[in-house]
Amino acid sequence: MYMGLDLGVGRLDSPCIWVWTWDVSPQGDIGDALSVLARVVRACYICFENRVTLLMACSSKILALVVFLGLSRLPLAALDLQEDVANTPLPPQWSAFVEKLPFLGRRLQIASPCVGIHGCGHAVMSMGAPADSINVFDLQSGYSTYLHKHLTDMGMDRIQLNLGRALGDLLNFDFTTLQKPVDFLVSGPPCPPWAGQGKRCSLSDPRAKVFLRILQWVVYFIKCAGLIGVILENVVGIRTRREGRESVMDIFERALNKWCPEFCWRVDQLALVEYMCPQSRVRVFLRGMRRCIASPCPPCLKPFGSRFLRSCLGKFGHTPRSSLCENQQQNLIYMEAKIRQQVLDGKLQLEDVVVVSVDRGPGLTYPQTISVNVAPTFTTSNSSLFVLSVRGVADKTPDDQREFFRKFRNSERLALQGFPPDIVFQLSPELAMFAAGNAYPVPLIIATLHPMLHALSLSKVNLASWPPAELLLPGVPDCLDKFTKDSLKKPRLLKGAKGPVKKRARSKSAEDSD
Repeated sequence: MYMGLDLGVGRLDSPCIWVWTWDVSPQGDIGDALSVLARVVRACYICFENRVTLLMACSSKILALVVFLGLSRLPLAALDLQEDVANTPLPPQWSAFVEKLPFLGRRLQIASPCVGIHGCGHAVMSMGAPADSINVFDLQSGYSTYLHKHLTDMGMDRIQLNLGRALGDLLNFDFTTLQKPVDFLVSGPPCPPWAGQGKRCSLSDPRAKVFLRILQWVVYFIKCAGLIGVILENVVGIRTRREGRESVMDIFERALNKWCPEFCWRVDQLALVEYMCPQSRVRVFLRGMRRCIASPCPPCLKPFGSRFLRSCLGKFGHTPRSSLCENQQQNLIYMEAKIRQQVLDGKLQLEDVVVVSVDRGPGLTYPQTISVNVAPTFTTSNSSLFVLSVRGVADKTPDDQREFFRKFRNSERLALQGFPPDIVFQLSPELAMFAAGNAYPVPLIIATLHPMLHALSLSKVNLASWPPAELLLPGVPDCLDKFTKDSLKKPRLLKGAKGPVKKRARSKSAEDSD
């Protein structure tokens, strides 16, 4: 509940600015004026329950008190965030790209491990499919306020969240106590075990255990909870075949086909830049659907179209070079020189917008690339991305007069993932950047999930009577341990591949003899 006062200048409700002025007689004692000010300040302090920021200005005739009353749920920098959101172009109306779905009989029950900022929730809302998110897990406890608001907006009245290092750890949770029934499972398990920036330790990486645990959830839900469909998102590296052997995704898909034959499975690869978000993110989706509803698993929606990065950027002030460390400043100078050379070589046009990484490493420690008219893939840590207008660089225009000479705003990062930029109001700046880099993009979930929901609507299954009793069972399926064992097997040698060349042992020479 927010307050407002009628001070003869009209009624104003928070968040708002009140300006009170009164004449100070030139003959008056300045002490009396300050006393009046002190009483007003004290009244404001009591009235607004300490949620005030006071800015005072005085002259010989006017004394002004400006009171900023922020919303109780917003950080103190709410006015800056409001400016960010107001100036950030909104993502497209995703509902315009899909066929409207009919009512499916009841609200969908969607399991959401590794929920993040819930791209699936925004997707189903855009598609007009009423849904509840159950079995919601994430290691980030800071998502709580946002998720409560978001799930309420989805129409949920009973919200249960498992967040934080203790409650949100899938590995320490008995999945036989999970909520049932479950219609769909949509998740984006951790990608570092297969990401290009990491060591790519695959199943040897401890974080790969989360992916395996979610696969165990999938098997459990198929056998005992009436699961209809599943979507698992990850990086392209999970499909990479090395040394003539199958990929990890090949192993998972083979194990699922063997132990869950009631589902049909497929793997799709989608580029976000083809779905109206100019970002170079490419993701792999493991999808499965119950055969009695759709066989084979329906293909993804075709690309929605593309946009240039400029149309997704707000009009914000420049980032001062002085705010960068010395190494970043030197790396930025190098990248500007490289951009000028590419203009001379005809590789860049003056109207282009480019993004470079201005890292802290000395002497360009990390590989430097120039992304042209698209943003590079956002990660949880690449806060040093810098947006530059090529014309400003080529003409050596003063920084503050260039169209773009700045870092990304968090609101822009979120919008470039397909999310509403006003999510920043419920997250700290650090968590907002982390969340944007960790999220699965809204339009890609729409492209993968909508065909499955459409197939469900065309089937003879009515959710009002789903699942049948034989698919809603207690206990753990007998095949779970065997599935887990098969999922951890060593990659098979691909047909026709010779595998890695083994080094021949060096024969002992005379010089090696004792």
